[in-house]
Amino acid sequence: MAIKLIIFDIGGVIIDFTEDQYIMYLSKKYGIGYKKLNAVMAPLIRKLEMGRLTMSQFVRIMHKKTGLSEEKLEWRSSYARMAKLNKRVFNLIEDLSKSYDVALLSNISSSRYHEALEKFLDNLHVVDIYVSFSTGFWKPDPRAYRNVLKKQRVKPNEALYIDNLIENVKGARKTGIDSILFRNYAQLEKELRKRGIA
Repeated sequence: MAIKLIIFDIGGVIIDFTEDQYIMYLSKKYGIGYKKLNAVMAPLIRKLEMGRLTMSQFVRIMHKKTGLSEEKLEWRSSYARMAKLNKRVFNLIEDLSKSYDVALLSNISSSRYHEALEKFLDNLHVVDIYVSFSTGFWKPDPRAYRNVLKKQRVKPNEALYIDNLIENVKGARKTGIDSILFRNYAQLEKELRKRGIA
């Protein structure tokens, strides 16, 4: 069956930024072991991304567990510095949107989403953006992908999914969606050409 909908992840695909990079940055800057910091931060960030934790709660818990103040966390300023638009992927989406419906599906917190929207995504031509803090579905939960299919009224074999994390790609494949593990633009272009999409 022909592809009708192409779904892109945001962080690590359209925007060169992941929360792992952020944790690594703090680890190096403040000399806190990465494993230790990740063990504290990753579950909290996941709660932020699912809309189950507010930024003020996140800051308070982080300060209590690591001693890092709101200022030292540099939540907004580090993103402003570190996050870069992958212009080739952005332009590819613009081109694809002329022939296909394109949607975005991301595990992302409200604050990161609004920063990304303001800085990078505001003019991107997509039919819709599905974000975990709003839907309550966190990839690779099958419901995250099924929700997009249902809202866009397409069958799994009419969709294609692109993500930089293997667990999210596997999650999409389990729901019957053909998926591409994103490594770089050239590899993505090659994978799309294989499928007759370019």
